[in-house]
Amino acid sequence: MKENKGLLVIGAGGTGGHIYAGLSIAQRWKDEGGDVLFVGSSYGMEKKLIRNFPLEVLNISPFKGKGIRGVLILFQIPFSILKVISLFLRKRPSVVLGIGGYASFPVCFSAWIMRIPLAIMEQNTIPGLTNKILSGISSLCFTGFDTSRRYLKAKKIIFSGNPVRKEVKNFPYQMVENRSDYPTIMVLGGSQGARFLNELMPEVFKNLLDYGIRTKVIHQTGKTDMEFVESRYKELGIEAEVFDFNPDIHIFLSRAHLAVCRAGALTIAELSTAGVPAIFIPYPYAAYNHQFTNAKEVESMGGGVCVEQKDATPSRISEIIKELIESKKVFEMARKMKEFSKSDADEVIVAGLRSLIKC
Repeated sequence: MKENKGLLVIGAGGTGGHIYAGLSIAQRWKDEGGDVLFVGSSYGMEKKLIRNFPLEVLNISPFKGKGIRGVLILFQIPFSILKVISLFLRKRPSVVLGIGGYASFPVCFSAWIMRIPLAIMEQNTIPGLTNKILSGISSLCFTGFDTSRRYLKAKKIIFSGNPVRKEVKNFPYQMVENRSDYPTIMVLGGSQGARFLNELMPEVFKNLLDYGIRTKVIHQTGKTDMEFVESRYKELGIEAEVFDFNPDIHIFLSRAHLAVCRAGALTIAELSTAGVPAIFIPYPYAAYNHQFTNAKEVESMGGGVCVEQKDATPSRISEIIKELIESKKVFEMARKMKEFSKSDADEVIVAGLRSLIKC
């Protein structure tokens, strides 16, 4: 009979980026003989994405809003903390990990009150408000980018890199220069899609056709814009594989020579794992403009090009793609992007968590 290695509670909420990182860590913990419980928000993507682990949901929304709405959201916090404390009294977790997002605050704060070993994971170059606060009460913090440590106050900080799911991590990717159908370009809007990219990229590919460059197109749209994007490609006479969301993203990444995408932490981690360089168009309204600094970090080491949304016109993006494709600079960028990958991130994080409970 396998010895149980303790219960890990993961507080994660909001976007797919937070949740997928949590799933990667959860699977590693489970593989090593432990149990896992997720605690998230009823307003995020948790119910959709967390299928193979138990999930408790809190009635807590993002910390946004003014006036009465803002006050009501603040009132959700103490009620959520009380619910989590009650849950912890029943479940007796060995260690708690906050992945970021608004739902992680009551989970981690409750762990601190109850003196349960507490760690957090900061995926971006600049932490959000929740992790900035929680770092002051955490014993350990894992970071996706080493530059974020300057904002964190945890007793110990480990640059782990951002974990990706086992399916993404273990796929046998070829080097970009050995992949067929050159050039294949993938458009990624993140787990929730990106309206700006969905409107921009069909016009970019039309420009490339005018330059005499015919590309293979793979485009993840998000749920809202799929029909619009499909019809626009048809109008322009461009053959494209269009889908709203697919958890088997590694299959598509394995075929791509270049990506055009936002600059969320999960997107960057998956691209680096697959060795796919990117033109990043950061979401300009992300908290503390962290997507811009994420993209600049990758650009500085040669794995991508960062273009601010205000400058991302069809002519500008098509000119960059043309230069990268014709010069084959994309191959060198791909090697740099692969070097950015931290393939053992989940192992490093689980080892760190076990050090907190000495098992």
